[in-house]
Amino acid sequence: MTGHAMKSALTILAAVALWGCGQSEPTVLSGPIDSPPSDPASNPPTANANAWIWVMVIDSSGACIRGATVQVVAGQAVGEPIAQKPCSVWDYAGGVEIHNLISGVPVTLRASAPGYATEDKTVVPFGAAKEAIVFEPRPLQ
Repeated sequence: MTGHAMKSALTILAAVALWGCGQSEPTVLSGPIDSPPSDPASNPPTANANAWIWVMVIDSSGACIRGATVQVVAGQAVGEPIAQKPCSVWDYAGGVEIHNLISGVPVTLRASAPGYATEDKTVVPFGAAKEAIVFEPRPLQ
């Protein structure tokens, strides 16, 4: 199987796994956080902030890369890097979840890991469905 076909297969597998199965306690980052903090009573969450994504940073075998972080660097929910929990695309747990996103509003994610090239992806979350985002960064030589 070619590298492109393997990546496609892993992405499809992760999406199917998310569709039918729950997961244990992943790292969760809530958003949107585009503006300075305010009093929650005077600024309730937006009614359409119901989208969420699940992010994993994996190596070519499908195992999560130890020490990898995910950071929202642009769009909604911008924040500090979050260390992913131990995971594998073959499991239903781990990685990083980002909740309370507004459907249709782009989010730029950055995946970093020791010994791997930093990689950015811009995604557009949709509806109340959970979307799987898989990074497979290139190892540094």
